[in-house]
Amino acid sequence: MSSWSQRRKSSYLLIFAVFLFGFILLPAYLIFYKSPTCFDGKQNGGEKGVDCGGHCSNLCRSQYLDPNIIWARVIKVKSGLYSTLAYIENPNIDAGADSISYVFKIKDKDGVLIYEKKGKTFIPPNKFFAVFEDGIFTGERVPTKVIFEFTSEAVWEIRENKEAGITVIKKAISREDSSPRIDATLENNTIETIQNIEVVAIAYGEDENALGFSRTFIDKLAKGGSQDIAFTWPEPFISNTVKIEIIPRVMNRSQK
Repeated sequence: MSSWSQRRKSSYLLIFAVFLFGFILLPAYLIFYKSPTCFDGKQNGGEKGVDCGGHCSNLCRSQYLDPNIIWARVIKVKSGLYSTLAYIENPNIDAGADSISYVFKIKDKDGVLIYEKKGKTFIPPNKFFAVFEDGIFTGERVPTKVIFEFTSEAVWEIRENKEAGITVIKKAISREDSSPRIDATLENNTIETIQNIEVVAIAYGEDENALGFSRTFIDKLAKGGSQDIAFTWPEPFISNTVKIEIIPRVMNRSQK
């Protein structure tokens, strides 16, 4: 009798425990518990910092290096019209940023600001890249110096180097005495079509300074295919070109 009573008591306790868990504790857990995410403002779920590192695509500050601005220059295209370019290195092998704001500050020989150009760009991983702006009208004022600065913090993420599969297989300059023209051919060595490619060309003189730069776009480069592109200028450069650099950069749709 005592043994049967004990078993019945245990059964009641088990039923009560199941009821408590199934109808009170579990619903309360589901209502009030929030699993760790990369956007909850807390360091949890194996993250290396608050909403960064670990399983999060965003990198923590200690996981990436700042980009290096190698040089910036403003160059005359024709009377009163200029273009400008910043040449930048991203030393991070597999990290990039989708969006970062910048400003070009263009000054005259006295250091007076005569033009300011703001914009947004993106940073591909493990690559030297160029930020280019054209259509800079200064009238009779002559730019002699440009300062390039990033003006916002980028959100750094693990990124694939999409440009690694693009090869420049030909580049040449002609008509240097009149209206310079650079012709180049890009080849896609991957097994996938690459879309939305920005391509910048830089012509260098004997002193390694840029003589001219320009930009064009390729909508689609088929797998295993190639594409001819050209860059032109309306007036001769100030000296002969000794080196040509072609810089492709693959954009996401949001970056077009």
